[in-house]
Amino acid sequence: FTYNVDAIAERMPDAPVGSARMFFDPAIISKFADCGVSMLDDPLTVIPLALMYLGYPSNSVDLNHLAEVEQLVKSVRPYIKYFSSTKMLLDLPSKEVCMAMSWSGDYGVAAGRAADAGIDINLAYTIPIEGAVIWFDSIFIPADAPHPDNAYLFIDYMLRPEVIAKSTNYIGYANANKDANIFVKPEIEMDTAIYPDQQVLQRMQTTEVLTPKLERRRMRTWTRIKTGL
Repeated sequence: FTYNVDAIAERMPDAPVGSARMFFDPAIISKFADCGVSMLDDPLTVIPLALMYLGYPSNSVDLNHLAEVEQLVKSVRPYIKYFSSTKMLLDLPSKEVCMAMSWSGDYGVAAGRAADAGIDINLAYTIPIEGAVIWFDSIFIPADAPHPDNAYLFIDYMLRPEVIAKSTNYIGYANANKDANIFVKPEIEMDTAIYPDQQVLQRMQTTEVLTPKLERRRMRTWTRIKTGL
């Protein structure tokens, strides 16, 4: 998640910023309600994160586990300003929120927008010690693509070290081409929020594709969380 370092320290100097307790412990998140807390509008991120916080596998669809997740997030629901996967990109640099559950690239975008606007703000990003979900953006070629050879050419082009590095430098997301590292801005390549080290990677988990039935089970949990029913 991304947070305003000064706003958090002002309200809680000993805040456990390296822990998901910042979002899931009512006694902690309540201290930041006045400066604004946002949560991703994404059950594929929030529910696995809550499961890991509770000590369960990130892909669990056990009804008892999901019930615990529901109660956990509902307990902090009064202190969440809004659910959104994009609004915090503007609200973090403008100081409308001081803490936002977000993806690592969002941290870079928010910090960049603050710098462009001349806003003096100290933003930081952390991956909880309890674990988090790791994502991969992929390029696929449809089986019935009319020009597959052109698609291969495009993929080959994007995988050139100097090209994929430009993408990383612009959007703030890491790429998987180690030969591109020399072209990535040092402040990005050395930022463990964007390029996690091995210690951080060991506590991250991938998500699984669920069957439609199990996905509906998870979505029903999310709907109840958001509506408060």
